[in-house]
Amino acid sequence: MEPAFKALLVDRNGVAPETVNWLQDKGCLTVANFANWVDSRAEIAFKIHDKTPKKDDAADLSRLKQAWREADASITRGVKRTAEGLDAEGIDDPLQEQVFKAIIKSFRTFYSWPDNIDSRRIGCDSLHGRFRREFERRQPGMFPFLKAKSLAKSQRDGQVKKTKLSEGIELVQAVARDVGDGPSSLSKWFTGFDIVVNTWAVTGCFDVQFGGHTKKYMHWADGIAYMFEFQSKANELRDRNIGDKQIFSYLSSVEEEMRSKAVEIARSESEVPWGNP
Repeated sequence: MEPAFKALLVDRNGVAPETVNWLQDKGCLTVANFANWVDSRAEIAFKIHDKTPKKDDAADLSRLKQAWREADASITRGVKRTAEGLDAEGIDDPLQEQVFKAIIKSFRTFYSWPDNIDSRRIGCDSLHGRFRREFERRQPGMFPFLKAKSLAKSQRDGQVKKTKLSEGIELVQAVARDVGDGPSSLSKWFTGFDIVVNTWAVTGCFDVQFGGHTKKYMHWADGIAYMFEFQSKANELRDRNIGDKQIFSYLSSVEEEMRSKAVEIARSESEVPWGNP
């Protein structure tokens, strides 16, 4: 069952686990499946709920009906956008809160992560949304490392200052923490590299079948190993007294070539997982 659907049922509407398990056993695994399972809210009782172990629970029926209304509205909006030549969701739209929490929980559980993820080393909400949608569609892209904004930085940028000028009039100003990002540099590139790799790992922490085996679409260790190769090369070039500006120009161009090839393979018919070595 897709995280978005489970979050809709359980986290947002509190549908009983027995009902959720029944839906899963019957092959209703996505929000779209659920929205099209019946043609109207009135059919939910006798076509779905009366067949579940919670058939006598009126409260569970009401929660299931509310979940269906939300699913139907979501799919209707998506169909309208698709008809207009747009994606069902904007690629950079933040994930729904329940979906985001489910993804983070899956990552922390799989890797036995000891505590919260450092907000300075993980992407902002829009970056999570972009990578997750790309990965689920098996369509990873060429997001520039230098454009990666951390969750910590996005939260600072979002702060505002309010000044009361008079009764009923208030001035609202964004708090400027940084005046521009400055020129591109090797250190900033590696900072963005780290943010992107960690966000890849979180959003790619779901199972796929490839080569007869079950594996994560993007394993954190593979991303870290990829970044380490560039860090090692940078240190090697520094030992040869080559300046950071030249190192940045060389490594960023090499990485772009390597990642563009990985994009081609991941988008091919074979759908090679993004973290496949």
